[in-house]
Amino acid sequence: MTSALPVADTWFRVEQVTDQIARIDEPHVDELLRANIWHLRGLDHDLVVDAGLGVASLRDHVPALLEHNPILVISSAPCSDSTGRRCPSC
Repeated sequence: MTSALPVADTWFRVEQVTDQIARIDEPHVDELLRANIWHLRGLDHDLVVDAGLGVASLRDHVPALLEHNPILVISSAPCSDSTGRRCPSC
């Protein structure tokens, strides 16, 4: 579940680390709460490690996540900066 309130047009910032790895963060979140979201492209499935705060939808704001393979989302910790509010497919 994401907020129904409007958020920044570019809520997520994507840095392509390699052809298969991207680091995503939420630049409008205070540095104390901001965390990295990792997108790893695989042969059959993609992996997203952590899903952000859930203020905005990864699916809506980073459509490249859905261009290739089905996605497996893993939360590294039960903290609010990792779960994307329990990310129903981001």
